[in-house]
Amino acid sequence: MNKMKAFLYHIAYSTETLDAIEDGYLLLDNTENERPDWYEYWPIRKFFQQSPTLDESAYYGFFSPRFRDKTRLSYSDVVAFIESCDDWTDVFLFSPQPDIGAFFQNVFEGSDTADPGALATCQQFFDRVGFDVDLKTLVMDSRNIVFSNYFAAKPRFWRAWLELTEKLFAIAEQQGNEDELTQQLSHKTAYPGAVARKVFVVEGIASLLLSQNTWKTEICNPFIMNWSNQMGQFKQQAIIADALKIAMTQQGFPEYTAAYNQIRQQVFPKTSIHKPQEAIMKQTPAHDLFNDSILAMLVPDLEKVVEVGCMRGTLAKEYLKTNPNCQWTGIDIDEENIQIANQECTQAFCADIERMNDAELDALFPANVWVFGDVLEHLRDPWQLLRKLKSRMEPGNQVIACIPNAQHWSFQARLNIGEFKYEDSGLFDRTHLRFFTRKTIFEMFETTGFHIDTAISRIFNFPGVDADKYMPHIRGMAIASGADPEQAAKDAMAFQYVIRAVAL
Repeated sequence: MNKMKAFLYHIAYSTETLDAIEDGYLLLDNTENERPDWYEYWPIRKFFQQSPTLDESAYYGFFSPRFRDKTRLSYSDVVAFIESCDDWTDVFLFSPQPDIGAFFQNVFEGSDTADPGALATCQQFFDRVGFDVDLKTLVMDSRNIVFSNYFAAKPRFWRAWLELTEKLFAIAEQQGNEDELTQQLSHKTAYPGAVARKVFVVEGIASLLLSQNTWKTEICNPFIMNWSNQMGQFKQQAIIADALKIAMTQQGFPEYTAAYNQIRQQVFPKTSIHKPQEAIMKQTPAHDLFNDSILAMLVPDLEKVVEVGCMRGTLAKEYLKTNPNCQWTGIDIDEENIQIANQECTQAFCADIERMNDAELDALFPANVWVFGDVLEHLRDPWQLLRKLKSRMEPGNQVIACIPNAQHWSFQARLNIGEFKYEDSGLFDRTHLRFFTRKTIFEMFETTGFHIDTAISRIFNFPGVDADKYMPHIRGMAIASGADPEQAAKDAMAFQYVIRAVAL
C-alpha cells in the first residue's frame, strides 16, 4: 500500500495554543483571531480561500488544540490510522463522546436539546438553500457523526462542505435587514461564552453530508476515545444504541426503532442532559421521546385525543402515523414546546391546565381519551382536575397516564438515609408537587369517578446497581408494618406506572 499524504493542521488562536502544537502537525495560525464569533470555521475558511491549489489525492484536517485530550489520539496515531486504509476513502472520522452520538437520533436533535429551537433553525436553513432533508426523521450513527471539526478529508469533500457553509455564512452576515433566519443564527446559546447558534450549525454540516451515503468513510473506533460527562456512564447502552441505529438505516424494521427508543427512555431520565438552561421553573425538561407504553394503550381508531404535557408533539406524531384522521390536541405549559408541537398535533396551545376556566375546558370536549404523560405529579390538585374532566366525559371515555412511583426501591433507599434531594429529572424531579404509589394512584382515580382497567409497571435497570440487595429489607419493613411482603417487593420494582382509567 502506498503511503498516503495527509496535511494535518493544529489551529492556534492564542500564545498558549501556539506553544502547545504537537510535533508533526502543521500550524494554522489564527492568533489574530479577527472573527472569534465563528470559532474554528473562520481559520478553516481562510485556509481554503488562500489555497487555490490543493492536492486532490491528499487528506486535509484541521484540529482544535484539545483534539488529543478529547480523542486520546496523538499525531502519529492519526497518521497511522489514515495510512492503514485504502486511498479510495474520502473522509476519516475521529469523533469522541460516542454516547452523545448514540443516544440522539442525529446531531441536530442533540443540539436542540442544549439549545431549544436549534433544530428548527437548521431545518429552515437547509430548506432555504435547497438541501432536501427532514431533520426530524434523519438517523445518524457512528459512520457519519462528526464531533466538532475532527475529520480529515480529500478536497472534493471540503468543497461540498464549503458550498454549504458559505451559504450559511452569507445569511448569517447579512446586515440591516429583518431576515428571521439571520437572527436565529445569531442567537446566543447557553454554551460557555454565549456561543452563537451559527457555530453549531456549521459543526453539523459535515455529519449531514456524510449521512447522504455518497462518501466513503473510515471511522477510528470512537468507543476507545473519551466519553461525555453527561451520559458516559452508559457505555454498554450507547454501543447497543449505535448498533441499532445502523440497523435502522440498513434494514428499516420498526422493531429496531422501538428497541432504540426504549434504550433512550431508560437512559435519559437518569442523566442531566436535559437540564433546563433558564432560571425559571419549568416542567420536565423538553425532549423528543415518546412513551411506548402509552402509545400501546391508545386504540387505533380514536377520533379525538387531548394530550396534557404534549412536550414537542412526539407522541402525537407516532400515533398519527397509523391514524391520521384523529384530531389530536396538545397542551403544554412551555411556549417553546408548543412552537414545535404545532407541527405534529392537529392543534396545540400553551396553557396551564389547572388555570383554564370552565368555558375553555368545555371547548376541549368531547374527546375519547385524555393523555397525561408524567404530568399529574406536577399539578397542584390533580384530584380536582380529574373530577372536572370526569364531569364532562361520557361513560367509557378514558384517561391514560404515566406516573412515577414513590415506592420504587431507589426512592426508599435514599429516603432511608435522608437523601431526599431534589434533582432536575427522575423520581426526585424538583417540579414534582405530588408523590404517588400504586395504591394511591388507584385511590386517586377511583375516588374521582374512574375505574382502572389496565395498569403496567415500567421497570428499568440501573447500571451498576443491584436492586435485589434491597428486597429483603423492603420485605422486612412490610412484615413489620403488617403488610404483604411480596406485594411490597413487587411494588418496589416499578419506576413508573402507566394506567388506563375508564370514566364510569
